[in-house]
Amino acid sequence: MSFRTFFDNLKSYLLSKEFWFTVVKISVFVFVVVFATSFYLKLYTQHGKQIYTPTLLGMNIDEAKKYAAQKGLRVKVIEEVYEGIGEPGDVVDQTPPPNFMVKKGRVIFVTIKSLTPKKIPMPQVRDLSVLQAKYELEQAGLKVGNITEVSSPYKGLVLDQLYDGKPIKPGELIEVGSKIDLLVGSGYGTDTLDVDTTVVPSDAPQQQSDDFDF
Repeated sequence: MSFRTFFDNLKSYLLSKEFWFTVVKISVFVFVVVFATSFYLKLYTQHGKQIYTPTLLGMNIDEAKKYAAQKGLRVKVIEEVYEGIGEPGDVVDQTPPPNFMVKKGRVIFVTIKSLTPKKIPMPQVRDLSVLQAKYELEQAGLKVGNITEVSSPYKGLVLDQLYDGKPIKPGELIEVGSKIDLLVGSGYGTDTLDVDTTVVPSDAPQQQSDDFDF
């Protein structure tokens, strides 16, 4: 077959109804496939039902759960921390972060400030100087309450540690920030404790404690 004959046959076929009918069938098939695929992907990904995560930071956990529910989302607490800004029960962190695109029904994992006060073991400050005892208490997260001088030849030595007016043993759990009162030797008298002596408030001027010999 010559090239001219082949070209004439091809031209005749391209202009025939059979060729255009085939083109139409292929076009319809491609359209149906594309439409079906697009429709399936929309159903699978829930297209149009995605939302941005709200900002829950700073909200109380109960308020955060209600607010998230209104958006079609859920909240789950995964951690509690004692440090940070806010009140107990406030959300201090969230995953996913605010303004993150998610599907409805997604769980937002949050970290809240602990609802229960942190407790630590009471340190041993007996037989320490006042300055050393203050340092140990503050390092542990506790505060120094009243410093009471008692009759003792051991001047400036901590003879006992009190919480709410009662002796507290080393290792006993106590809330962070609690005040610890100290009984301190006056530098005169016997080894017998006599608590009917001078009380030095914890907020007294520093010069009042300068009398202690460290």
